[in-house]
Amino acid sequence: MNSPTATLSQTPRILPVPPRGHTHVYRFSVRWFLLQSLFCTLPAAGLLATGHPAMAGKCFWFLFAFSLLRAALVGHRDELLCFLISTAPFMNLLRSYAFYNVILAAYLGVVGFYFLVSSQTCQLTMRRFKLFIAVVVWSGAYYALSFLSTHDYVSNLRLFEFTFSIFCLLLLSRNRRLLGAALIGMIFSAWLVGMAMIPQMGVSSDRLGIMEADGRSLGNPAQLGLPLALGFLMLVIDRGQWLDLENKPIYRWSMFVMTTILLALTTSRMSWLVAFAGLVILLLVGKKQRAKILIIALFGVIAINLVLLSPYGPVLKRGWDRTFSDTRSTRKKTSGRSDQWIVSEYAFKSSLSTIVHGYGPGMGPEVYARYSREIPGITYGAGKKVALHSLFMQVMVEAGVIGLLLLFAWMAIVFVRLVKDLQINKAVLPIACFLGYVLTVITISGNDITSGVLLGLGLLGTGKQLKQVHS
Repeated sequence: MNSPTATLSQTPRILPVPPRGHTHVYRFSVRWFLLQSLFCTLPAAGLLATGHPAMAGKCFWFLFAFSLLRAALVGHRDELLCFLISTAPFMNLLRSYAFYNVILAAYLGVVGFYFLVSSQTCQLTMRRFKLFIAVVVWSGAYYALSFLSTHDYVSNLRLFEFTFSIFCLLLLSRNRRLLGAALIGMIFSAWLVGMAMIPQMGVSSDRLGIMEADGRSLGNPAQLGLPLALGFLMLVIDRGQWLDLENKPIYRWSMFVMTTILLALTTSRMSWLVAFAGLVILLLVGKKQRAKILIIALFGVIAINLVLLSPYGPVLKRGWDRTFSDTRSTRKKTSGRSDQWIVSEYAFKSSLSTIVHGYGPGMGPEVYARYSREIPGITYGAGKKVALHSLFMQVMVEAGVIGLLLLFAWMAIVFVRLVKDLQINKAVLPIACFLGYVLTVITISGNDITSGVLLGLGLLGTGKQLKQVHS
């Protein structure tokens, strides 16, 4: 698998029960796929850099649809999945320039097509990753209950984006070259979004990842920072093997420097925490990889100093001060999330029924608008319907102790399985990504495609080994 091309089979070649029918085989080139991914994203990045986000959005979605259609017509069904993962940063940023549910429509179309032409691969993936079935059940049930509570079909609809992104990643995991191509493409897309927004820094925002355009705010630092933090983890943990770069250290470390520079400029504290936590996990459990911490520190220092020496050095210093300065209050450091926790705790404890089963899925914004008026000192979105910025907070308010127990029980089972996998296979990235996901949903709801990729990489360590050869 050292060559840039590899023969891929849509159905495994050795199965517990021999498959019936024709096995579709085609040649997959990582370089060709990455060029196609750049074909979708590079023109949009150029338009974004020159201050034309509306044109960038239309251009991206047109080229994205064209690329999906071409791959479907020639029968390259796995490339469809790769496109969904690799272009995630642009999909998140530019969704409003098509229609809001365009991401869900794309995933539904691709996954539906994939199931029609290769249902056996989908079934094998579900059999292999049985803990993922709980995610499917949770998403379906939580959305149905949200619709019943709110009578609004949009409420918690993004749960399906999250679920489909996990499934796509699990489907690709049967072949390391496919998975690596999709994930490298995602890193490249995050780079392009970051570099396209750099010219806007100091004009509309001091933080990388957000810009003012067409009279509205576009993007946010955490939305860009999370795929960069994920790229950071994939490049430094397990020698980059999940990217199929374990034998290409020059590529890996040069990508690491670029990723670190852009990650630093986002000043996204959540993303910094995910990256730092991954290094801590590597130090604690990666016995054969601990020596790399010094190399990581060296390259990290180089990257940070390059930022500090650039015109954007003050941006990084302000981001550091915003997080760690002793002169800033907790409310300012947490951007109002402390207010949300105060209101959520107050609402949660208002009665025995709200403690046991909450106010109902989807009712979080209504609850916040109601109780934020009653608590003195609340300034963040007081009296307004505001989405709760934490999965744990949301489940606590909307589903009470019952919901929290189900969520914590599933997470505990996943963690135990990952510890066992670590002891057997010595792969650190799955447990680092799972803990990174847990840290992420402390500050956001995590119902997005990047969080799905993060959790999906974690679930790779829970997979049951079937009698098959990676296709």
